[in-house]
Amino acid sequence: MKWAHISTHYFGKSRSWFRQKLNGYDGNNNESDFTEEEKELLKNSLYDLSERIRKCADKI
Repeated sequence: MKWAHISTHYFGKSRSWFRQKLNGYDGNNNESDFTEEEKELLKNSLYDLSERIRKCADKI
């Protein structure tokens, strides 16, 4: 799974936007972080992916 998929599928944003948020800096090298709403969305997207992976594993 690539982070680009998470950024586009769940956030509707570019992978560079997502990478900057993960690294804690924006394109101008200023500190940048996920908002509380974005953190919740990221958490839920990871839960969704983990559930999808679990379902695939169950089929093996």
